Amino acid sequence: MELFVRFTQWNDHLAGAQAISIINERESQRALDNAEDAAMMANWTGAKGGDKITIIKAIIGASQSIQDLKQDLDIKYAFRKLIETKTQEVERDSQLVSRELTRRTSDGGGMRSRTRKFNT
Repeated sequence: MELFVRFTQWNDHLAGAQAISIINERESQRALDNAEDAAMMANWTGAKGGDKITIIKAIIGASQSIQDLKQDLDIKYAFRKLIETKTQEVERDSQLVSRELTRRTSDGGGMRSRTRKFNT
């Protein structure tokens, strides 16, 4: 039972960490989007045509500040995926321990026993 309690506590902790990592990733995405929008407006000359927009996007994407924001977003995405994976692993292990606890504590000879179903 102690093991099950520990798994439950870790699951609770990781769920909170996962929520924080999702929020951090979203903030990074918003910062990147805002920086790209601001750079687009700053570089907009009013000229029409798809080639001009493509060139402006390439210039914006090549800027160091945008690359730094993209790297920050990638780091936060990777951290979220790591926390997400660990949360799923702990949840799966917790379920395994729960099933084992149920098996060990079930009534071996009572009317509700699973083994009783197979005896005639």
